[in-house]
Amino acid sequence: MLFSFVLVIGFLTLFTSCGNKDDATPDQFTSLTPEQNKQAIEDAGVTMLNQLDGVKKLSSVQTLVDFVNLADGTSSPFESVRSFVAPFAKISQNPASMMTMRAVSTNYKTIAELFSQNTGIFTYNPAKNNWVKSASSTEITFVFPTKNSSTNNASLTLGNFKSIASPHVIDLDGAYGVLVTSFDFTVKKQNSQVLSFAVTGAYNSDGLPSSLTETLSFSEGYTLESTFSNTGSAINFDQSFKKGSSVIVSNHLDTKGDFSYNGINTNEDSNDDAAIANVINSGNVWVNVGNIKVVGMVDLKSIFAEVPKTINHSRQSAVDSIATIINKHASIYAKYVDKNEFIAKSTAYSYPYTDYIYNYSTRKYDQKTYYDLNLKFVFKDGSAMDESFFNNGFDNFISQYQNLVNGIQTSYTN
Repeated sequence: MLFSFVLVIGFLTLFTSCGNKDDATPDQFTSLTPEQNKQAIEDAGVTMLNQLDGVKKLSSVQTLVDFVNLADGTSSPFESVRSFVAPFAKISQNPASMMTMRAVSTNYKTIAELFSQNTGIFTYNPAKNNWVKSASSTEITFVFPTKNSSTNNASLTLGNFKSIASPHVIDLDGAYGVLVTSFDFTVKKQNSQVLSFAVTGAYNSDGLPSSLTETLSFSEGYTLESTFSNTGSAINFDQSFKKGSSVIVSNHLDTKGDFSYNGINTNEDSNDDAAIANVINSGNVWVNVGNIKVVGMVDLKSIFAEVPKTINHSRQSAVDSIATIINKHASIYAKYVDKNEFIAKSTAYSYPYTDYIYNYSTRKYDQKTYYDLNLKFVFKDGSAMDESFFNNGFDNFISQYQNLVNGIQTSYTN
């Protein structure tokens, strides 16, 4: 579907959608050459990696790795919390997973089941290699030793769980009839908190979230904060990943449409592009890394109002006309924040590809040329920020990234 291509426009900037009214659109291109822009982009990436260097030695991650290894070899209720704890421990393998922790908190069904079945305080008994449970109706806590410790010097706690009943049997991020309004997860080592993760939520009368806030904090100063709001006709999402007060990466999404229960439920099973556009009318998005910001804009409703129901992909002119409509109502651009100047702007275009169609008369495959849509970023001089742009250069960034990954994988021991 054409909708899939339009989604690609948004996902190129990490989310689907379009700009922030507080974000000024540049009125001119930078005077830098493509090679100078390449260097600036690489420098921003290297700065980000340098800020992530502390990820190599997160006390909470090693503590959770130790917990996973310990609990795997015991008869404990650990299986029920594996799906929640494991993503945190995976930071030991992939630094990018720090920025996807939001996926952990949204499995509300799992969290609700944990508290309905497993509340209690479980203390590790090394003599029997098992867990001794004491009663608690408000928390799930594991008290355990880290690697090479002869005493139980660490703990992880899931607590402050509150929820309300959903007015519908709906699949909202994995929830069936349970909507979480608060939840905390903490990790301590030597009685000092090394990780905290908190979720708060509020919901409209239709059971869809009106607001969600999530905060993940590490004792080393890293913080991932996410906020989400839904009025029924507009959605806003903001996220920032910081080291202390310094923002490493931030992103924003706002989109308009019909985000009520009825609006989503009416259109969710439709394969019709226009029906999907009834839910998501338009949107704005930006992603900011240092001095470089990528901004995307999509007006879905206008696109699908102008695009014909069927597209003849054997005619380039037919696909070119679709590209013209998309370029009219959708845009992505990269800019320098300090000078508010374009680095490059996106453009949709048609490209040919070859397919082979079986001919029943000749019993052979006929070669056919078709056309489809693609997207590229274009610099001031008309050259493209395409695959070849990224295939050459960026050696320093690649080297630094590999060093970070190698450092993380060797810092945390199993």
